[in-house]
Amino acid sequence: MFNCNLCAIGSFPQKDYTEASVLIKKYFSRIPLWPQLPKRSFNEEMYVQFSENIPGIRVDREENRISMDINRTKDEEIESFYDRFANNDLEHFAITSDYSNGLYAMISSDEKFEDSIFIKGHITGPVSFALSVLDEEKKPVIYNDEAFNIIVSGLKMKMLWQASILKRYNKPIIIFIDEPYMVNIDSGMLNLNKENIFHSLKEFIDLAEENSILSAIHCCGNTDWGYLMKLRPKIINFDAYNFYKNFNLYTEDIKNYINDGGCIAPGIIPTDKNIMNVSVEELLKIFYDNLILLEKTGIERNKILRNMLITPSCGMGSLDEKISAEICRKSYEVSELIKKQNNLFKY
Repeated sequence: MFNCNLCAIGSFPQKDYTEASVLIKKYFSRIPLWPQLPKRSFNEEMYVQFSENIPGIRVDREENRISMDINRTKDEEIESFYDRFANNDLEHFAITSDYSNGLYAMISSDEKFEDSIFIKGHITGPVSFALSVLDEEKKPVIYNDEAFNIIVSGLKMKMLWQASILKRYNKPIIIFIDEPYMVNIDSGMLNLNKENIFHSLKEFIDLAEENSILSAIHCCGNTDWGYLMKLRPKIINFDAYNFYKNFNLYTEDIKNYINDGGCIAPGIIPTDKNIMNVSVEELLKIFYDNLILLEKTGIERNKILRNMLITPSCGMGSLDEKISAEICRKSYEVSELIKKQNNLFKY
């Protein structure tokens, strides 16, 4: 289904869509995406970008800080929010052009993406959002059930709104749920409620499936991969450059996940200055070392490869443009070589 085609994570270091789109058209034409441009504006920072019309959110643009004060939010505002949620009022949950220049520039262009096989969007996941945004007492809002429920509800609607925009391309839609803070799921210091988090993420994934969206969970650190695979997103994306051995410790979970139709998306290409010193041949070796471990699940190689995407290990929004260009080039070359070596071009 995915056949080791190349997929980007989301953020680019350019400040303008036109510049970012050059890389997208050249290297990511099979799975194009709208670029997040955090250097353009604080509004495109990964938490602020999806914060509009969520009750209690406060954005301080002088200090470049986002917070949430649910205790000072009027009851009527929260009631109106849930009324709009219940009535599926997607336009209320729209991401406006001030917060997503890349999305609006893409859909207003004459690009039809006729050669693409999927179209990709992205949204910050509720766990990372609620761990990063602090309340009036400087505590992550994930510990406030009312605030966390509001965040989960708002982000779910923003995912559906985004899909409603992307469906104009008449391609299957992939939406990555970016959850970098899932690396903390087992942290004793944070004392997170894993059952509550599982339920919230499962709601996201089930809602995506109900609306014909291919959901992906992206976590760029090490985490409890068995926990994430049990959620059954269509795609699991991880930093394979640094953590492929850790990921492959979950042999039984991987076997069950792939057999249930799941896609493994290893982030083979590093998204830091290491990219300047690592060759495509070295990246291919990492890929095939990872593949050999995946085969130990008992699943045959062709099935694994056909249910696989290739990605960079993370987004590129904070990087130098020269480094990001090299990441894109080497990512493309790795993907193309894997397809050629395994006869995947026919799919």
